[in-house]
Amino acid sequence: MNRLILSFGQLLLGVTLLSCLPVQSTHSADNTSGSINLIGRQGADFEVTKAPDGGHASAAGASGGDTNLFIDFPITQTWKQFSFTITPKKSGRVLILILGPYVLAAPDKGTRELTPVFVCYDDFKVEGAEFKNGGFEKIDKARNPIYWDDNTVSTSNPPIDDNLRAGLGDDNAPEGRYYARVWHNSRYLQSLTIEQGTPVTITFYARLDRK
Repeated sequence: MNRLILSFGQLLLGVTLLSCLPVQSTHSADNTSGSINLIGRQGADFEVTKAPDGGHASAAGASGGDTNLFIDFPITQTWKQFSFTITPKKSGRVLILILGPYVLAAPDKGTRELTPVFVCYDDFKVEGAEFKNGGFEKIDKARNPIYWDDNTVSTSNPPIDDNLRAGLGDDNAPEGRYYARVWHNSRYLQSLTIEQGTPVTITFYARLDRK
């Protein structure tokens, strides 16, 4: 895969962490792809200088005032380690959403109902910025991962119930006991602060859900 370089423009200042997140653009990916959505905040401007092996980065249309970048990569039901690097041109914050592919249930019917394709993630390690609980081992009493926010689409089609909500698995994690299990409309979110000129490399494991 050739090296990809995509830039973000400066985004709106003073927007709170969880407000105005996009419900979804028309971004789509193969149903055997993992997907990570990067959203710049507080003036963050950066470029992707290394995409995951076999994967690619693509800019999606603006939604809710935010500019989006998706990083997609091929996965199977076996854990595989991936890595990508962003290089900041301006300091700020970056929201990192881990999710699954956008797969329409009936693309020929013109509806927006999705087929939930769950993707599992674990063992995030970040060089060049602070990132917490990348292995999902720190949990609260409700078994939610600490430092990660549940970012579930309120208008999801199909509607979110307990079976379709992001959660933690505890069988065969590549690191520790727990891993995240998410899909396109119910995902986890964490932010990191980037500094101009300091590359940030994010390494993680991912696989398709086996259930």
